Formats: sequence, structure tokens, C-alpha cells
Amino acid sequence: MDVASANHAFVIPAHGESPYLARCLESLHAQKIASPVTIATRAATPAIIALAREHGASVRVNDQPQTGIGNDWNFALQCTDAAWVTLAHQDDVYDPEFTTLVIDSINRHDDAILVTTAYRELVGDAARKSSSLMVIKRVLMELGFVGSELARHPFMKRNTLRFGCAIGCPTATINMAKTQLRFRTDL
Repeated sequence: MDVASANHAFVIPAHGESPYLARCLESLHAQKIASPVTIATRAATPAIIALAREHGASVRVNDQPQTGIGNDWNFALQCTDAAWVTLAHQDDVYDPEFTTLVIDSINRHDDAILVTTAYRELVGDAARKSSSLMVIKRVLMELGFVGSELARHPFMKRNTLRFGCAIGCPTATINMAKTQLRFRTDL
């Protein structure tokens, strides 16, 4: 496992006793380019602590008043000093090349605020071939980027969101050094 050349970290906002957290951690630990992993939680249960220890992740406990998922995600973003942060959902599995692709994009586009990748849906242990939802999301992203890998102009950025957000949330890696992103806490 190579060490990341970009200042990147994964943070997993974990809630309760997720039966999927171990698999998520395994996939992050198996990245071809390693990035630190932190579990952000409201309750550091013995199971979460054991999984973190097993996979070399740290644990941070959010003791702020609960005002919704936005509060939890904002806390998660503050759990690392890394410039680039991927909020990894506890029920997601990342391909071993994920960090490699993200860091390659970061290195090629140092002015980026957000890097996102394609993704597949899992049904059990197998990747779903396709679904109408995945096709629609792919089309929306293509319309937004108009054949480019960059959305530099406000028109292209708006176009990406014109018919709904097609960005796979767990594939989004945010440049915290260039944005003051905060999730809404009133939803």
C-alpha cells in the first residue's frame, strides 16, 4: 500500500451498531494508496472501538447536541486536518483504486473544490449491472459536464444540478482547504 501524495483522509460518520461498518473499513484499509481513516460517532461502542483498532482507524466522539444528520456530517468534516476529505458512508464499499483515482484528479486539478467518481450499486456481494436510476444519474452528469471532466463555469455547475443531484454522495471528496462547506442542520 502506497502512502497518499495528496493530503487526503476518509471520515466515516457512524451511527449505532452497523453490520456494514467492518466491510467499509476493510475496503478503506485495502486502498492501493493509503489515507488515514477516522470514525466519527455519537457513541464509541465497544464494537466500533474494536473495528477501529483492527483497521487502524481513529475514533472521535461528537458530544454536541443532536440537531440532525447535518450536525453529524459537519462534525465529521472537522475530525481531520486533511485538506481533502471523503465522507465514507458506513454501508459503502470502496474499490481499491478509489483513492488512486481521486488523488490523480487532485494532482491534475489543484484548483478543484470537489472531486467525484463514478460508482456502482451492490446487491449482496455483486455489482448491479445497471438500473434506470443509474442510467438517469449518468445522463445528468454528462449533461452537466458536457463531455468535459471539469465543471469550471457557473452554467456547467448549475446544469449538473438542474434536474436533481446525480453526484454519488460517498464518492465526493471535498477540498476543505478551499471551501467552508457546512451542511444544513435544520433538515
